[in-house]
Amino acid sequence: MLTMKNVRSEENRIFADVYPENWGFSAVVSVNKFNLDDFSIELIKNEKAQNYISAYTSKAINRLRKIISGDEKMRNEMKIVWY
Repeated sequence: MLTMKNVRSEENRIFADVYPENWGFSAVVSVNKFNLDDFSIELIKNEKAQNYISAYTSKAINRLRKIISGDEKMRNEMKIVWY
């Protein structure tokens, strides 16, 4: 599970702060509104977590893509759960 907080739209990008469950670090992800393949990930607090956060950030990036495409409503805070 992960929590996306501070989901926001700025100019041509949509951003979210990503907090993986019980990991003690976060990342900021963003996706370009006009090119869904253009995304960025900025790891916060723990550079060693880079290897572990990709599963979480990929879920967050896909959720941002759904928001951009109109399949999902943008909310300030969102939870993503998977099995």
